[in-house]
Amino acid sequence: RGICGSGLVELLAELYRSGVLDYKGRFIRGSHPRLVCEPPPCRFIVVPAAESATGSDIYVTAKDVEALLLAKAAVQAAWRVLLEKAGVRPGDLEGVYVAGSFGASLGVDSAIELGLIPPVEKSRVVFVGESAIVGAKVALKSIDARREVEEFARERVKYVELSADPLFKKAFTESMRLGA
Repeated sequence: RGICGSGLVELLAELYRSGVLDYKGRFIRGSHPRLVCEPPPCRFIVVPAAESATGSDIYVTAKDVEALLLAKAAVQAAWRVLLEKAGVRPGDLEGVYVAGSFGASLGVDSAIELGLIPPVEKSRVVFVGESAIVGAKVALKSIDARREVEEFARERVKYVELSADPLFKKAFTESMRLGA
C-alpha cells in the first residue's frame, strides 16, 4: 500500500548504489526504466499500479528524497558533532544503540551507507526497541531505579545544544548528500 520510513531508507540506498540517484539525491535521467520524468516531476515507480494493493503506482519523488536527506543530515550532523565534542572516532565506539520502532526494521548496511548511523562494524549496532517507554515504566515503578537514573544524568550526562552550535550547522550542510 505504501512505503514505510525504513523501507524508504532501503530504497534510496539501493537507488544510490545502482546509479538512479546521484550523491546529491537527484534522479539521473535515463538511468532506469522505472524512472519516469514525463510529465514532471520525475518519480521512481517502486510498484506499478497493476501490482499494487491500491491500483495506483507507488513511487518516490524528488520531494521524498529531499525529505529523507534533511532528516538524514540532521541525524548525521548530530552524531558527528557529539563524537567530535567527546573526542571519539566512530571506530572507537563499542556500540551504537538504535531506539524506537523505526530502528526495529532499519537495515544496518543501508543506514551506515547513507550516514544515518556512524560507520561501525555491523555487530556493534544494537536495536533496543521502545527504550523510552520501558525506561519511563521502570522509573515510575521503582524509586531506586529513578534515583539511579537521576544520579547518572546529574553526574555523567552533558547537554549539548546542537541547534546553536556552529559545528552542527557546518556538519548539517556537509551531510546533505547521500553516502556517509
